Amino acid sequence: MRIVYFAPIYYDDLMQRPQQIALQLARHHQVVYVEPTVCAMKYWLKGGKNFRGGKRKENNQLHIIRMNGFCTIHKSLEFFDFFGLNSISEYFQIRKIVRRADILWVGYAGWYTLVRHFMKKPIVYDKMDREDLLRGNIFLKFTIRRNVKSLERCARAVFLTSRKLRDKSLVRHDNVYVVPNAVSEDFIPKENEGKIYFGKISKIQKIGYVGTIADWFDFDVIYELLKMEEKYEIFLIGNNFSPYMRHERLHYSKARPHSELASCLFEFDLCLYNFKKGSLLDTINPVKLYEYLSANKPVLAVRSPETERFQKYLRLYDYPSEVPQIIRKDWQTPFENEKQRQRFVCRNSWESRGRRVECVLGEIKHNE
Repeated sequence: MRIVYFAPIYYDDLMQRPQQIALQLARHHQVVYVEPTVCAMKYWLKGGKNFRGGKRKENNQLHIIRMNGFCTIHKSLEFFDFFGLNSISEYFQIRKIVRRADILWVGYAGWYTLVRHFMKKPIVYDKMDREDLLRGNIFLKFTIRRNVKSLERCARAVFLTSRKLRDKSLVRHDNVYVVPNAVSEDFIPKENEGKIYFGKISKIQKIGYVGTIADWFDFDVIYELLKMEEKYEIFLIGNNFSPYMRHERLHYSKARPHSELASCLFEFDLCLYNFKKGSLLDTINPVKLYEYLSANKPVLAVRSPETERFQKYLRLYDYPSEVPQIIRKDWQTPFENEKQRQRFVCRNSWESRGRRVECVLGEIKHNE
């Protein structure tokens, strides 16, 4: 099959679900990964990715393109674009590629204004989270909500990452599939498997978090840890979009390449998943939990519908004030031996998720 993958993030961003799914599909199919278009106005005002776009090959099966954004406006202004003019430039740039495609994969609702021009093609929508809750701009929120409704109605299949998203989905038919996030089977390189520890944790000293730090990050948990008598060293690794919290035992580090994450985790005695409670948290199926557990690291996590699915592997808290009491208890690794760890990774790998997705896409293609 030929798949055009309208992605929510750039391919060279921190490795997440979009790149992982694209890589899995590219094992057996031709995939064109379409990065978000950068409008010229945004580039001139803020810099960053060049608006002129470009194309390159990741491998023979996976091509990456970004369209020229000289004639486009920011997505938030599409709220006022009643005639859909903002997508015209993109339409003429991508139409030849789409005409040769068998399936259009949409990973971000902002693409709807473009893909609605290609309704004769089967459309698949991968809804990773509540996209509207991640946006601060009120006009962009309304645009996303409107597009999500349209995509859910027109898609041949809707993939969701969590049960809560399924409950909130407008689609109530057989074409809704819960396909959670996962971890790569090679997340832990073979030469590093000897570093994986099994058994009781004699002492917790280094506590780590890996991921983006933004509005959803609960700094109250960090505060509770730092004010304890125990002198924990806390490491936050990832892009930070929040005000910095200053403390001699709190260390920030920029995002690391995906290939280095496993090595980072080996340095920690305990890993954190400390998001704020709310509507957004309830829908998130966190990739970082799969990665933490793949490295067999003890995890302290906020309670949510998705973390409760892993509660036999985690220690859960409801409020930050509970953290000191929980963390003082005896800890041991989630898995007792390598066989248990491997079983978890195998059941929750991107490779297994890719096989399930391929089955659904094959049915869609067969029914055309």
